[in-house]
Amino acid sequence: MPSDKLKLLLNHKKYEKRVHYIQGSPLNNYDLARCKAHQAECAIIMSNFFCTNHQHEDYKNILSAFAIKKYVKQYFPEIKKEKRICLQIAKPDHKDLFYS
Repeated sequence: MPSDKLKLLLNHKKYEKRVHYIQGSPLNNYDLARCKAHQAECAIIMSNFFCTNHQHEDYKNILSAFAIKKYVKQYFPEIKKEKRICLQIAKPDHKDLFYS
C-alpha cells in the first residue's frame, strides 16, 4: 500500500487525473491488462528502500520493467513506440543491468 505521503501526492490536483496507483504484479499479464499498461504514457516502478536485500529488490524491479515492455510488444504489436519506464533502484551500479 502507498504511504500517507504518496497518497497525498497522488491526490494532489496536479496529479489526481494523470497518475494512478495500482497494486499488482507486472509479471502477471492479468494485472498488466487491468491497469491498461499498453495505454500508459509511462510506468513508474518504485523501490522498497526498507527491504533487507537491495540487490534482490533491484533485480525484481528490473525484471518488472522488462516484463512490462515485453507485454506491450507481445500483445500490442501495433504500438511501435517503446514504453517509457521510470525505474527507481536502490543501488546506482545496478542501473547498468537495465540499460544493457
